[in-house]
Amino acid sequence: MKNTLFFLVAALLLGCSSKDKNKIYVNAQLTNFQSWMGSQVDVYSPNSLDPDPDTTMHLYASGKLKDTLQLKGTGYYIINFGPNTFEAYLEKGKEFKFTSDYVNFYDNLKFEGDNADMNTFLFNYQREISKAPENIQLGSFDEKMMMAAIEKMENDIKVFIDANAKNIPDSLVERARLDAKYALSLWYFKYAERHNVSEMFINFQRRYDFNNPKYLKLSFSYGAAALKHYLSLLNLEKRPISIETLDVFLKEKNTDQQLREYVLAKYAIDRFSQNDPDKANTYNYLLNHITDNSYKKAAYKVLIRSNRKQY
Repeated sequence: MKNTLFFLVAALLLGCSSKDKNKIYVNAQLTNFQSWMGSQVDVYSPNSLDPDPDTTMHLYASGKLKDTLQLKGTGYYIINFGPNTFEAYLEKGKEFKFTSDYVNFYDNLKFEGDNADMNTFLFNYQREISKAPENIQLGSFDEKMMMAAIEKMENDIKVFIDANAKNIPDSLVERARLDAKYALSLWYFKYAERHNVSEMFINFQRRYDFNNPKYLKLSFSYGAAALKHYLSLLNLEKRPISIETLDVFLKEKNTDQQLREYVLAKYAIDRFSQNDPDKANTYNYLLNHITDNSYKKAAYKVLIRSNRKQY
């Protein structure tokens, strides 16, 4: 009887302490948090076109964040609350734990427990890539200076990654290299939108693979860079730009269907956000020429919200 009772109690205790392998356990503490700052914490998937988060958590008045998440899977997510945004690796069955100061968040962020080394590396990489606006002057650089600035930043980030890659999984290291490449490419595209560009710009684009849908899950910058790439080529060929001409061009370039649909949906959503006067036709075209329902739903949400802002 005593043995039976012992095993029952042991099983109960183990059951209470074990974690569900399909859930992610969030445990964080933020100092200097006041309830008027807004308690909502949003979690987004990589390159998601949906304006709504995958899930939402809420900070307690004490600055405590404790929740259990059921996300689509283990992977990289964007976490946003108030003015603070960062990328994190969230693993099913594991705890995601961090501490910081709500006001001076980035200078005080520290990860603990499961995957702490990975998330520390990821966060420090993000800080490195965020230096781009300081080092790349869109208004004052000529094309050669722009190219040199991007190459210097690429090298600086490579040095950073090499110096901090110890005990970090190779998959995360390679992901950081890939993301840096496409994040920095956006600066050249921004420059090209403002200036006349030369053959150097075409050669620059040849360094990249803009027809790889797998990269959508590996780089938060890839989707935006792919759209900029195809629009810039349309501009260079002096073709009129619309969702129809973009679609024709994507097919001419034998773009992978998944990436083609993503680029078309992102183009439409960007146009809706800018109050495109032809947005009804843009949406109807999108609706009839892509198959991914998640992209259609995301575009519909943005369209409806852009219409509300007009009134």
